[in-house]
Amino acid sequence: INNTNDRPRKYCILGTRHCSYLHQQIIELLSYALVLTGNHIFTSGSPGTNAAAIRGALRAERKFHFPSSLCACNV
Repeated sequence: INNTNDRPRKYCILGTRHCSYLHQQIIELLSYALVLTGNHIFTSGSPGTNAAAIRGALRAERKFHFPSSLCACNV
């Protein structure tokens, strides 16, 4: 997780929509640590994993960009 060079690294967190509460906590903690150290995370979009990764990133209080697929609205 520790980034020795000045550029942020990119990590992808893939998973499933049906993950246990313990796994969601682990994913949240991992994404929190990654974002806090200045890295970028990408998620698969599955509700369980995606929600946990977003919660962790938002808890790190850094700028967070949602994927464009989540921002599209069918109005």
